[in-house]
Amino acid sequence: MDKEKVDRNIQARLYDAGVLSVKQFAVMFKDIEDLRETAKESLGVDTTKGLKEKARLSSLLVAFETAKNRQTKMAEMEGEAVARQLPKTLPSTDYRGMRDAFHKKFWTLDETRVPSTSYLEKKLDMVEKLTYARRNFVTLRRWEKTKGETFYRRCGT
Repeated sequence: MDKEKVDRNIQARLYDAGVLSVKQFAVMFKDIEDLRETAKESLGVDTTKGLKEKARLSSLLVAFETAKNRQTKMAEMEGEAVARQLPKTLPSTDYRGMRDAFHKKFWTLDETRVPSTSYLEKKLDMVEKLTYARRNFVTLRRWEKTKGETFYRRCGT
């Protein structure tokens, strides 16, 4: 809604009403007329008060149309991906956010060590489909023989 410059007060009222996602906003209203009525009754937008109020309403209507179109496209793309058994695409902002969170918590990774988006998409798809099994890792304990040679013993399964 920020992209369409919807008034912050309108956004706050929608949020208070429980609209937390673009999907919800796209399906909340039947059509533009329904949104116009709701804007007048519940969101405090009265177009009879002047041009400024009409501009506030128009930005809300544009955001609604954009959300509906985006929702339709996303549903088509997700349906096609499911039919072709393709993993969901990972938005670049999510990918960047994961990298930044790792850098903050641990250290900066070399570009050659950063996993690719396609790898992460496949892993996320496995997690969503519950096919990603928890791996049992083998821990190795080190002990030294008397002659100074190092041996490793397998512990765990």
